[in-house]
Amino acid sequence: MKDYDAGLEYADAAQLLDLRQAGTERTFLVQWADGRPDSWEPEDGVSGELIEELKARRPELFGKKGKKARGGGGGGGGGGQQAKAPKPPKAPKPRALQPAGVA
Repeated sequence: MKDYDAGLEYADAAQLLDLRQAGTERTFLVQWADGRPDSWEPEDGVSGELIEELKARRPELFGKKGKKARGGGGGGGGGGQQAKAPKPPKAPKPRALQPAGVA
């Protein structure tokens, strides 16, 4: 009852469909056992057992250590991007000199 009053809701997940990661935050696309629409849930709201099942079924989502997991949408193909090295800053563009008093 305490969790319900706090706005927490519990439901049974049928399986995890996809994973997306932004920095160190991972969210999982959950397929619900009761037929509710699939939804993205934070890692701390998903059981470790379901995460291990997804890792065994779709290891490409987890990638190698140090690489970002694939992003995704709609439980389908994903289309995520790997992290790229940052570009060096560009040199400032030269300004055209204006005579004093000219706007």
